[in-house]
Amino acid sequence: MTTRAWMPTTLLVGLVALLSATAGGQPKTAVKPPKSDPLRLMLLKDGYVAVPLLEVEGSFTVECQIGTETCRMLLDTGSEWCILNTALVQKLGLKLGDEVGMAGIGGVRKGFEVPFRGLTIGDFDTRFTIHKSNFKSADLSDINASMNSRKLPRIDGILGNSFLRLISAVINYPARTLYLRTPLGSLWPEIEGRWVATGGQEDGREHKIDPKAPPKLEFKDRRLHLTDGTKQYTFGLHVIPEGNHCRLYFFDPEKELAKQLFYTSGGILKVSGDKLTVCLCLDPSQSNLGEEFPDDFKAGADSGHLLLEFQREKVAGRPVAAAEPVQAVLEKKGYVAIPFVEEKGVPFLIVECKCGTETVRLLVDTGAQVPTMDTSLMKKLGLKPKNKIIAVGIGGVVSGEEVHLKGLSIGDCDMRSMTDAIPFAALDLTALNTVLVQKHKLRPIDGLLGHSLLSATSAIMDYSARILYLRTPFNSLWTEIEGRWVAVSAQEEGLEMAPDPKAPVRLEFKDRRFHLTDGTTSYTFGLHIRRDEDRYTLAFYDPKDELDKELKYEAGGLLKVSGDKLTVCLCLNPLKAKKGKEFPDDFKPPVGSGYQLMEFRREK
Repeated sequence: MTTRAWMPTTLLVGLVALLSATAGGQPKTAVKPPKSDPLRLMLLKDGYVAVPLLEVEGSFTVECQIGTETCRMLLDTGSEWCILNTALVQKLGLKLGDEVGMAGIGGVRKGFEVPFRGLTIGDFDTRFTIHKSNFKSADLSDINASMNSRKLPRIDGILGNSFLRLISAVINYPARTLYLRTPLGSLWPEIEGRWVATGGQEDGREHKIDPKAPPKLEFKDRRLHLTDGTKQYTFGLHVIPEGNHCRLYFFDPEKELAKQLFYTSGGILKVSGDKLTVCLCLDPSQSNLGEEFPDDFKAGADSGHLLLEFQREKVAGRPVAAAEPVQAVLEKKGYVAIPFVEEKGVPFLIVECKCGTETVRLLVDTGAQVPTMDTSLMKKLGLKPKNKIIAVGIGGVVSGEEVHLKGLSIGDCDMRSMTDAIPFAALDLTALNTVLVQKHKLRPIDGLLGHSLLSATSAIMDYSARILYLRTPFNSLWTEIEGRWVAVSAQEEGLEMAPDPKAPVRLEFKDRRFHLTDGTTSYTFGLHIRRDEDRYTLAFYDPKDELDKELKYEAGGLLKVSGDKLTVCLCLNPLKAKKGKEFPDDFKPPVGSGYQLMEFRREK
């Protein structure tokens, strides 16, 4: 069998490329995970809200609500901003703010600031996060024209990286679920409870602490309660993380869900174990320096600021055991943890990868339907173009080329264990890199880690921990199939084959290889695996050739497993199959196909 790239070659929308003009596929909704799924249980217990994702031809969209208007947003970690289509902005009657420039693969496109209140993402109400959602307005007609030509649902906007980072998003590819949590929800386990002041300053003077009646602070019912002498304050609370501290915004808690919300005061907070420090401006009218919101932990003269240090009040009772970390749960399932690149001011998710001897930087981009590399990297790696392509993005439409990359390692996840070649879109990423270098002072990127590869590796992205978790289909399946199996029935080219009870067909998965014994014939293959809904596609090769520059598949088939029952449909001799039918596409062995269908039971 000739070698071929068998990662899905799909279309690229948002910040990416269009590889073909195939007809639209059926949308795939969120996979309902088992009730005992440890990751889901952990996240829901930690205050996350689960939002289903809809997958259509290589991208995720999520249903949102703005007022009474239902809209569809593209989930795009490669976009710095959240964007509303100009047509939706006009329909909602939203007011435009300052003009802004937005860079995409096609260059820079002009848009406008468009703050508004009342965005709901699934069951997640953003009014519990911030008083206004800060979106940009942009014309998405190029992207929607591409969607319409393929009979796919239009998009009304983009959920970008800045918002996903704010709400500590977790993106679960295999479950097609987006988990969201307010910044206050992320901070709450550290601050909830009562605190007693140990020292402080106010308006440039020492704030004396009465040991018999010290100031007390309590975080309860999502509110901040402060008692300082005869003064008592109760505020609703919004939180914005900023480096090693959080910015606080206070409001009347009875008005949190009102049509308009105004912040009455604010401050900053930092916490470390049993020590907590706040710098507050409780009455902005008392600030003579124009600093209603403190920028540092100082309470200088005429500032109107109050600086207080607290210790956690001792409470009787046993400490609550810490939950098992997400990483520990996922590593048990065969996942590899890949930390995102940590650089000062990085607003995106970037991972370092290996292409042969080259170290490359890929921006993790769920809006890119396929992996994408800069044309300069294509030339550096000596890759030959396969086909011409068209890319559609925020900046417009650009042309590019399709290339096949033979080897890619993302952290400890080696793609050579899952495919012979990965289709990439080769595009000129100069416009994106200009923004990264000039605006964010970052090193240029070499490409985008797109949806098709993230899906194939069952990706899970944890914004809070800044970790990407990947698992090859091989690791996902291996725990279910490893060991010995005995055939209980078989068909070959439409004919039933009675099993020999004394010498039945045997199958063994051992040492990352496929071993099949059928009478006097034995096969041993290395195997690549791709998941397709409820089944797996298998591609077989000589295991000695796995790490060679060129890899040729010798046979292939399909597999499905359920407990102690395993079914395969194989084409072990492609020369017997019709041209273009070397891989079975269903569990049927018709006459003249060269296919074998076998059912196995796990050997006791």
